[in-house]
Amino acid sequence: MDSQNFTAWWGAILSTALLGWSILSWVLSKPRINVTASPNVYDWMGKIEYEPGKKIIEGGAEMRQMKPFIAVEVKNLGKSATTILEIRFSQNDTPKGMKRAMGVMTEYQPFTQPLPYVIEPGHVWLCRFDQAKATQNHKENGMPYFSVDIRYTHSKKWIRESIQIR
Repeated sequence: MDSQNFTAWWGAILSTALLGWSILSWVLSKPRINVTASPNVYDWMGKIEYEPGKKIIEGGAEMRQMKPFIAVEVKNLGKSATTILEIRFSQNDTPKGMKRAMGVMTEYQPFTQPLPYVIEPGHVWLCRFDQAKATQNHKENGMPYFSVDIRYTHSKKWIRESIQIR
């Protein structure tokens, strides 16, 4: 093999490797959204809310019953910002909930900022749903599985995080 062929092959291999690296770095530079939903949360912004009129007598002492919430944490683990467009709490007929969703609630209380919200890389957005409303809807329509769905600008699909409420 002469030096011109060697140089041509070396250039082709190097340019292909650089093209692959460029594509890989472009794919990795997108935002990556991670959703965590936690049921039975009672403390919100340093305050505890109580159920109106519900009192428990335990050990001879009268106590008020705390109001449970479903707390949702959305993290941007990627390298670029994105905008959270919508969030909803839904009840489904299958564990993954891809067949059908019923009982969708869009009433939430944002901890950080209302939607739409630009979430920068490494930042977190928090909100909560009323767990009593969710379990009441569960009793009415009989959908046994719960999920939180997030829609953001860099994806056409909703991100779905399943929740187990006991």
